[in-house]
Amino acid sequence: MAVQNRFRDGSVGTLKFDLLWYLQNGASLLAGSSFAKKHKTTVFKPFKIQVDMTNAIFSPGPQLVFGIAPPGTGKTAVVAHMLSLFPGHSLVFCCAALPVVLGVGRISNTLGLPYAFVKGRRLTPSFACGRGLGTHVDMPADLLMPAMTAVESLQYAVVAGNLQRKKKRLAEKKRLRNLHDLKKNPRMFLMCDVSSCAWLLRQLDPMRTILVVDEPPMGSDSYPDSPQDNPLAAAMLQTMMTPPYKCVWMSATLPRVHVLPTLVSSFLERFNVAPEKKETHVTECFSTQLDRGALMCGPSGAVAFPHQRVGSAAELKRLCERLPGDPLVLKAYTERALASLIERWQALAKGKKVPAAFDKIMVTPAKKFSDLSLLNHASIREYAVEILQGISDIGDDEFTKAFCEASGADKSTFPAYNMAEMLFSNAYAFPGLTLVADDHPAATMLLMSSKLQEHMPKMESLDEDIKGQEAKDKQQAKYAEEGEVVESAAPKLKFSAELVIQSEQFLKRWCPNRPKDSPTIARILPTVQDYVKIKELPVDERWQMLALSGAGSYDTSLDKDPGNPIYTQWVHESMTGNKLACVTAGKEFTWGANVPASTVVVTTSFAETTSVAGMLQYVGRAARRGLTTHGQAIFEREEDLDRIFQSPDGLSTEALTMERYANWWLSKGKQW
Repeated sequence: MAVQNRFRDGSVGTLKFDLLWYLQNGASLLAGSSFAKKHKTTVFKPFKIQVDMTNAIFSPGPQLVFGIAPPGTGKTAVVAHMLSLFPGHSLVFCCAALPVVLGVGRISNTLGLPYAFVKGRRLTPSFACGRGLGTHVDMPADLLMPAMTAVESLQYAVVAGNLQRKKKRLAEKKRLRNLHDLKKNPRMFLMCDVSSCAWLLRQLDPMRTILVVDEPPMGSDSYPDSPQDNPLAAAMLQTMMTPPYKCVWMSATLPRVHVLPTLVSSFLERFNVAPEKKETHVTECFSTQLDRGALMCGPSGAVAFPHQRVGSAAELKRLCERLPGDPLVLKAYTERALASLIERWQALAKGKKVPAAFDKIMVTPAKKFSDLSLLNHASIREYAVEILQGISDIGDDEFTKAFCEASGADKSTFPAYNMAEMLFSNAYAFPGLTLVADDHPAATMLLMSSKLQEHMPKMESLDEDIKGQEAKDKQQAKYAEEGEVVESAAPKLKFSAELVIQSEQFLKRWCPNRPKDSPTIARILPTVQDYVKIKELPVDERWQMLALSGAGSYDTSLDKDPGNPIYTQWVHESMTGNKLACVTAGKEFTWGANVPASTVVVTTSFAETTSVAGMLQYVGRAARRGLTTHGQAIFEREEDLDRIFQSPDGLSTEALTMERYANWWLSKGKQW
């Protein structure tokens, strides 16, 4: 503390610590040093939401758990571990986002849990269940076998395989016996095909089954005029209306318990729980625990904050009451938000416009962070809300406006919104992965990269150049003298670095107005091995060349075989491996994807067909914990920012849609 005080006083040589400068220029250090990152995982420290959900589901009796927490807080990471609490149970995990389902499958593999995939009312057990079990569907009766459900068919195959196991092992040599492995029934069922979930739940024992639904509001962001208008929401509600003994519904934008009375009462009635005992069997696990935040920027490029939209002390007070319960809006309060508030505070104090009552109730920044070790994302966010609360407590509308409203003199942090130049002249402002959501992702990517495509080489020329290099190496080896060692270099891909998005050469060519101090993230140029893999992707040459440049589109229409999405899976894996600089994606990808996106772009076409909760989910893709050190959301329209920041009036679109489908389901299609 003594050394910290000397830094503040400027008595350590010429060094002096300035909190405001640090928040404006050095806040990336808050992500932690390399030493901190290296040793962070040596001690397992679960998130609060993980502890709360586990405790709730482990409580005796039927349990319905609402897990509401921001993205990146490990809600899906704890799913597979729940089975260790219930040794004799099966777990059904349902999420419409395929990358999330595959992530849970990888965790199950690591834990050694036998699991099966479910799609199109078909059960496909993984190799963890044993080899040769095949695919299982509902079987009608025939002369030899009675009718069987898909689950019964799989169980029969497991028993039959194990009965034959000993006979086969004794017939083989000892070194081959491991081929006849033990067959196991799956303990986990994973699916992104929501329409198959209720079908599966009806085949399992509800008293020994755990259901986990990730992102239940997915698909409910548009209010339907008829039941057929929204098949995804209808299938999701059918699943939620077929609950087993233990249920977990989790999402950052999941409606609260009190706004889903039909779903809650249906669960209680199914297990004969009296309404007065609801608190014991229905638990709302709510957490606002956040790591780093994400800037929200309007079309002008200026950073926007929720408090800039208020016009009176009463409105600011309502915002302060809302923020603790709305973590995705609270995420906008980054170090830059606190720097803006402190700067405005200093300017008003200089003009003697700060009421004495405000100075009396507020703790100054110097005192708040007298111990610099307490300076982190959580404390910054907490102090920003404290300042806003203090302003609202004064009750002076003029002071509130002076403190909160945006100033025309504020410098824009990012270039003005321009989709066509986001990959070119403005690329320097968006280092890292940029994710663009649009209803037509493939068309959007082709439009954004049109200038780049004009300079792309032909694949034939790349192939000829690689063959030429290999032929030259062979020729040198052929004419080498006896005993001479010829060092043959690996062939290099003749793909210009000026075409690799966000590489240093790319920025020099395409960004003439790039500031000297703009941050950059090093890009690795594609190799021949990368080219060979990309060449095998079942897409046309345009998309293969864009892949070499570091661009792609998560659009299911680009997959020739929907049952084997090779290209979109490659896009997701490349995003996770930091091999892509720009990706366009559809609405379904914006729910639950865990990718290292630094920038997300909210286009008009996406916002027009998406609810506020859907946009907040998308914003939650930026600045994921452990993946990126910064994040920003760029909005094409100012009105979409207003929709997010304004206090909610009445029930959300998701709550209304889910309740409507629940009542329709209970009435067996008679009430709509």
